[in-house]
Amino acid sequence: HQAAGGSGTWEDPVTFAGAEKAVGPGTRVYVPFLKKYAVMEDQCEECEDDWKSGKWHMDIWMGPDQATQGPGLIACEDALSRSSAQVWVDPPQGLEVDSTPLFDGSCIVEAPPCTDVGTDCGNSCEIPEAESCSALADLFGLTTTRFHALNSDLDCSGTVPSGTSVCMGGTCGDMLMV
Repeated sequence: HQAAGGSGTWEDPVTFAGAEKAVGPGTRVYVPFLKKYAVMEDQCEECEDDWKSGKWHMDIWMGPDQATQGPGLIACEDALSRSSAQVWVDPPQGLEVDSTPLFDGSCIVEAPPCTDVGTDCGNSCEIPEAESCSALADLFGLTTTRFHALNSDLDCSGTVPSGTSVCMGGTCGDMLMV
């Protein structure tokens, strides 16, 4: 894929992020409980940290194609997350597939609403380009105050350097917390 995506079929596997030491880029897997094929196309900071602790962690692309912040997506991620799940590495073709998007504004499964409390980070990323804190807050759909609360260790007096890990939202994806 040129960007994260996929429907979960053999021909169009869903993108997943993981630790490169666990599985290399381009590795195809099959996730039986989702009935989807996925391919390793991205790295995940938390996945790398978990791998160092002996735990295999993967994050499957949820969709949609544009950045979507908010409690609906996070609630869907929570509903689909498993502390342990069977995953087949280098699976055969022809396994049962459900090509329904995991999230397209609503979740593929019942996803109880999530209520954001406190300053625990729900999702972080490394920023590709230097930005001001206010520009990053706008990018993630947060108020500047909320961005500062989630990223209290950042020096926002100037530009945040590229490659810096920042929190994009609370445990429920935020939007605006007052």
